[in-house]
Amino acid sequence: MSGQEADLSDARVKAGVLLATAGKGGADLTPFAAEHFPFMNPSFANMTTPALVVAGDHDGSPLTVRGRTGSPTRTS
Repeated sequence: MSGQEADLSDARVKAGVLLATAGKGGADLTPFAAEHFPFMNPSFANMTTPALVVAGDHDGSPLTVRGRTGSPTRTS
């Protein structure tokens, strides 16, 4: 592994659906998630393809400390 980000974009994809994602990762990961899934540091900063983000009122992930506010579209 080089540590460099890989461009996984695919021109065939015109839109996406994010279902109950675990948020942005990094410092927002729970201790369990940080230990077992240290690679979970997605960045949505360069995402240009339209996406529908779906999260339910009671979706809580054991992977993020942000609770239900861990949606990638929220910044606070």
